[in-house]
Amino acid sequence: MPSFWEGMALVEHSRQRAACIDARYAETALALFDFSQQAAEKWQPSDFSTRRQILDCVSSDRALSDVSLVLTKRKPFDVLAQGLL
Repeated sequence: MPSFWEGMALVEHSRQRAACIDARYAETALALFDFSQQAAEKWQPSDFSTRRQILDCVSSDRALSDVSLVLTKRKPFDVLAQGLL
């Protein structure tokens, strides 16, 4: 277990690193999360081309099993699909 001063140094280091993060990363993360929450709603009324675009964004590999389509989800979609641990 780190000492108080080691803990404080870690907190200060983390704070300095967080200050250097480009705001565009936060915007991208928010847009990605919004897309992940709206993809199912957009899927239902969409045409084949739009569905293909959604599948290309969400999955890295697709295969047909005996009875269904099997998707290998891209990160971070695989994490979002698992939900909270």
